[in-house]
Amino acid sequence: MRANLIRNPELTKTILEEVFEEIKEDNSPHPSAIDMTGVPVIALTTEDGVHGIIAMQPFGLNATHLSLAIRPDFYGHKENIELARMGVQLCSNLTKHSKFVMTIPTTDTNKLRFVQRVGFKREGVIRNSFLRSGEMIDQYIVGVSI
Repeated sequence: MRANLIRNPELTKTILEEVFEEIKEDNSPHPSAIDMTGVPVIALTTEDGVHGIIAMQPFGLNATHLSLAIRPDFYGHKENIELARMGVQLCSNLTKHSKFVMTIPTTDTNKLRFVQRVGFKREGVIRNSFLRSGEMIDQYIVGVSI
């Protein structure tokens, strides 16, 4: 089991295409149209293959916004929690930040439970900020300090 920084935009796009229907906002561009060059991405890997990825973006000067995507073939896999924890720790090592945040639509209760098991806690709500099926819904801001 390992989490490692990858420089493979094609693998990143492939994984994002696999999860696109589950995570997309109504007006989201298809992953094939997104340039992932230069975006730091962590691969979460076991001997079975790459379970998912964590992409990083700056969130102010002292925090990083993370986007976590687990491949559908690995949903519910027993090692995903530990892989995600390892990935967040590697993000901390690489960025030297101790604060990490994510946004999760409030209707995505399975995703919220997953990141809470990783160690994230609900820190706030962004009202009417995510468009799904023609309806604006709230998003939770979740965070973890390393």
